Amino acid sequence: MGNHSLRRGLAVSTYRAGTDFLEIKRQSGWRDDSIVYGYIEEAELFEDNLISSLLRRKR
Repeated sequence: MGNHSLRRGLAVSTYRAGTDFLEIKRQSGWRDDSIVYGYIEEAELFEDNLISSLLRRKR
């Protein structure tokens, strides 16, 4: 599970930093686009939600 978590975290972090999707996929060794897209979409659920918008306003 440890290696999987590292690859997943790397994919999400580098995507957020602006790395090209195909480069992420190539470097990580995934063959299926849907896996990488799934990780990115799942991570975005926690970034763009109602609660986070409320927390940003309080700062």
